[in-house]
Amino acid sequence: MFSLCDKIKAITTTLIMLLSSLVSMQVFAGKVPAWKIVYGSAEGPEGSALELLTSDLGEIILRESGVYATHVLPLIHANENGKSANVNAVIVGTVANNKELAKYVKAKDVPKDGYLVRTLNEGARKLVLIAGDGPREVLWGAADFVMDGIMALRPNRGNNIKYASDVFFTDKPIGEYVSARRPQTKVRSVFTWGHPIDDFRDYIRNLARLKFNRVYFWNDYPPLNAAEIVDYAHRWGIEVYWGFAWGWSTNCRETSARNDDALIKGILDGWRNKWKKLPGDGIYFQTFTETNDKLMEGETVAERAVRLVNRVSAEMLREEPQLKIVFGLHATSVKRDMATIAKTDPRIEILWEDTANFPYSSAPIKISAAEGAKLTADVMASKGHTIGIVWKSQLVQDWANWTYQEGPFLMGVTSRRTFDNDVAIQDSMWKNYTTQWITKFPLAYAAARQAHQRGEDFELCVAAQLNGPLRLPTMLTAELFWGSSDPAEKILARVLDRNR
Repeated sequence: MFSLCDKIKAITTTLIMLLSSLVSMQVFAGKVPAWKIVYGSAEGPEGSALELLTSDLGEIILRESGVYATHVLPLIHANENGKSANVNAVIVGTVANNKELAKYVKAKDVPKDGYLVRTLNEGARKLVLIAGDGPREVLWGAADFVMDGIMALRPNRGNNIKYASDVFFTDKPIGEYVSARRPQTKVRSVFTWGHPIDDFRDYIRNLARLKFNRVYFWNDYPPLNAAEIVDYAHRWGIEVYWGFAWGWSTNCRETSARNDDALIKGILDGWRNKWKKLPGDGIYFQTFTETNDKLMEGETVAERAVRLVNRVSAEMLREEPQLKIVFGLHATSVKRDMATIAKTDPRIEILWEDTANFPYSSAPIKISAAEGAKLTADVMASKGHTIGIVWKSQLVQDWANWTYQEGPFLMGVTSRRTFDNDVAIQDSMWKNYTTQWITKFPLAYAAARQAHQRGEDFELCVAAQLNGPLRLPTMLTAELFWGSSDPAEKILARVLDRNR
C-alpha cells in the first residue's frame, strides 16, 4: 500500500512532467514556421519530389529533440485557391500544371530537359520555386534544393557558424538561391549486382537524389519482386534494365566457338523463359570480352563476340522490335579491334568498360594515361551506335567471399539489422575510395570533360555496390555525370557541402 505522502509525491511528479511537456510543446509549436508545399501533381516522379521535400524539410522543421510532438508538413494543390496565400511556401511542379508557379516562372525560364530552382521574397512571405520541364525534371529540381539549396541558403551567425534550420525558422528574408540546370549526359546510370542490395527502395531513392536515370540490375535469376522494383523505380524517374550473361559468367572460355548454335539456343531460351517476361525498360548483357586474351580458338575475341551478339540480337529484335539492348563490353581484349566492334548491330548500344585507369577502374589497370585518353577518344568517336563508358573507383564486391544466386529470390528485402550490419562493415572500405576521389579529383574532372565533348547523346555509367548512405565518391561521380561545365573546385565544394 502507498502512503498518502507517496501518493502526493507521485501526483506532484506527474503534474511537473505534464506541465514541462506542455511548455515544451508550446515552445515548439511557436517555433514551427508556417511553411506549406504547393504542388501541381502528386503522380509519378512528381509525387516522389513531394516525398523528398516532405522528408528532408520535415527533418529540419517538424521535430524538436526530446519533445514528443507530431507535426506534419501541409501539402496544398495549386487549384485550392487562397489556401497558400500569406504563408511561406515551396511551390513545385511544371509551369503547365501549377498555376501558382506560373505566377513567378515562365516556361522559357526553365531549361529544356532541366529544371529551375529559385528563392524569392514577396513582402514578408518567403518562397522556394521548383519548376521542371517535365515530371522527372521536377524530381531533379527537388533533389537539387534538398541536397544543395538548403545548405547554400544557411545564413552566417558569425565565425562561419551556419544552421540549415535558420533558413526556415527566422523572420528574416530568405537568401538568394538560383539553380537553372540541364544534364550534359543523356543517360546517367548505375550498374550493380542485384542480390547484395539490402533495401531496394532505399537504393532507388538514393539514385534519384543524385539524379541518375537508369539502373542495371545484374542477376543470375530474375527476382520474384521484379514488377514491384520496376514500378518503384519508375516513380523515382529511373529506368530498369535487367542484366544477364550471354555465353559468359565466370569463365570467358567456357563455351566453344564451334558450338554457336547450341549456345545461341540456350541464350534465347533463357531470355524467352525468364527475362522477356519481366517488366522493365531493356536488357543488358556481357559476353566473352572480360579477358586479357586477344584470341579465342584462332579468331579474335572481337570477331567471336560480334558474330554471337549479332545473331542473338537479330532474333530477339525480330520477336520484339522495340526491345532496348545494351552490350556491356570490356575494352581490355578488343581495344585494338575497333573496326570489328563497329560491325555490331547498330540497334544495340555499346557500353565500354575498362578503358583506362582512374576513374575507370576499381583496381589499377596497366595502361598509360595517354593511352587511356586516346582509347576513350576512339570510343567516343564511334559511329552508328549509342555509346557509353563505365566508371568505377567505387566499392564493389569482395569476390573472394562471393556467393552466387542459387535460384529466384526477393531482391532488396532484408531486415533493418541486416542493413545496418552491412553498412557498418562497408564504412571502413569506403575510406580508400574517398581518399582516391579527393586526391585524384582533377583526373575525374578531366575525364568527364572529355566525355562531354561528344555531346549529350551519350551514357556515363558507374559500376558499384551502393548499399547504405550516400558516399562522397558516388556523389562526385553523379555530379560529373550531370555536367562538367562548372570549374572543378566549384563542383568539389558543392558536393562536400551537401546536405547528406
